[in-house]
Amino acid sequence: MSTRISAKIRAMAESDVLRLVPARIIRDIKRDDPHPLFKAFVIGGEGEWRPTIVGIGQTIQRWFRGAVQALGQKLNIGTKVFDGHEQTNAHDGRTAVGEVIGKTIEKVKDTISAIAVTYIYPQFKDIPFDVASIEADLSVPANMRAFEVDEPDVLAITGIALGNSAIDMPAFPGATLQAALQAFAEPQTRTQGGGGMKTLDEVKAAIQEGRFLPSQLFDGEVLVSDPVVRNHVKGEVAGEWNHRKRTDEAFDKARADWEKEKGDLTKQIGDLKISAIKPKAAETLVTILKERKIDGNAKLSKFVQKAVDKGFTPADEATLKKDLDKFVDAQLDEFKDLFGDAEASGGGQRAGQGGPGTGANEGTPGVTGDDLTDPKKNDFIPQ
Repeated sequence: MSTRISAKIRAMAESDVLRLVPARIIRDIKRDDPHPLFKAFVIGGEGEWRPTIVGIGQTIQRWFRGAVQALGQKLNIGTKVFDGHEQTNAHDGRTAVGEVIGKTIEKVKDTISAIAVTYIYPQFKDIPFDVASIEADLSVPANMRAFEVDEPDVLAITGIALGNSAIDMPAFPGATLQAALQAFAEPQTRTQGGGGMKTLDEVKAAIQEGRFLPSQLFDGEVLVSDPVVRNHVKGEVAGEWNHRKRTDEAFDKARADWEKEKGDLTKQIGDLKISAIKPKAAETLVTILKERKIDGNAKLSKFVQKAVDKGFTPADEATLKKDLDKFVDAQLDEFKDLFGDAEASGGGQRAGQGGPGTGANEGTPGVTGDDLTDPKKNDFIPQ
């Protein structure tokens, strides 16, 4: 059954009112209305009420705490607010003067009360609304003028009607409007009589009391232009840059250390490989000296052996004999340059040539077995 219950004004801190309104709703309202008017009303509380029920008239109701809590819970954000009541609680043909934008259940003078914060549309903000009367659907005994209301009896809150206390009487004692404030009003010059623009300390205290975030008070462009914020951001960026620089330097050092360590390990492996091949190289040299008859010339053999010990570094076991043959060829050439062909007799042919004593001048000092002046032994001389 439709019920109407009235309330009127009581003081309430602006910060408390704003605390009940989501910041998103305030931002949306402020886009179209730079200086919105918010009013907070007590719309119900524990105790005896004398509301009017459509079709029955004035009743006496005893509201318990559960009913008041249900009243606050079932009041929806966006519920329409009207100028006074009509014959019924229907919305058809009625002009909304505002809407519900916040709600809470709190103690007011030791009484659990439901509070609604309303936004008054700009074209109606000059009307002196100081009484709020809910329009609700209740489950009540038929044709009874006195009964109790508990949680299951509150079905829905369909609207809120506003009025003026000079004309409208509240339905229950102590049910009053909590606050009326101009949100984000332009600052005024402080006058001798008080009021006007707040001091910086007052503003800070209000912000702390309301627990507002900087982003609720200023847009991003204003925040980033603040010197404190700008310097903080610069410090954060510089700290990040220094951190990255230290990280990069540490990485470069670690990479250089690894490259050096890798080089040292590669050299160690190479040295170990050479050390492993060297005994084989000594054996291969003995074979080469015999095959090329160099071992019969003590002076030449000693020269080659000494040169190999000092200057030959084996690279790979698979090519050891070939590499060693080339090295010995070079030593033979150097020996002949130093001591002449006569000293190299009895040995000293290059790799791939026949051994001494196979030519016409075999045994002749200073002449090798392969006489290259013989057309039969030199392909470059025509026969």
